[in-house]
Amino acid sequence: MNQLVIGVDAYMIHDTFNDFYTGQIAEFAIEAMTEDEEIISGESLKTIKPLELALYEFDAEVSYLNKNYGVIDFGIKATTRLDVGTPIGTRIQGQTTLFTDWEYPPSKNSYPDFPPMIYTWKIWSIYIQTGPYIVTYNSVGGKSIRRDETKIGYQPVERTNAWEDDDKNAFYLLNCTLLDINPKEL
Repeated sequence: MNQLVIGVDAYMIHDTFNDFYTGQIAEFAIEAMTEDEEIISGESLKTIKPLELALYEFDAEVSYLNKNYGVIDFGIKATTRLDVGTPIGTRIQGQTTLFTDWEYPPSKNSYPDFPPMIYTWKIWSIYIQTGPYIVTYNSVGGKSIRRDETKIGYQPVERTNAWEDDDKNAFYLLNCTLLDINPKEL
């Protein structure tokens, strides 16, 4: 699958990227925030299929692992959190949401064998999350702010504006096509 919807939080743009815009050719690695993954026997199909907006079902192979980073390959390599000791070549399946990986690459001095994973993408459209924030309190009175999940929506925008949108807390979806260019190292 070459067309993916990839999430990016404003803080990721603040820390790592410049604002994105529709029509842009951009370079970034992706992170898979996996859920309910399980080890499956047999050879991986290396596939990713959309389930709903930004949520995918995947069949991947573990292609890299160290004490801090894991990489799965579903036709595109993505960093993820894996149990230390998961053998390279292990087939896993599950669900994932994809994000720009604002921590890639780790230090090449510390991880000289880390694979190249900066892919080149064409951004076709951008959406900003429009659900309002609500304040919640935990059992000891600690305050947190989160999106009202009953009112989540998205609105198209021409570009991200991470320093202004949603009081610097915006969440965006990038509708991208992976271009036929080998991944790079930074």
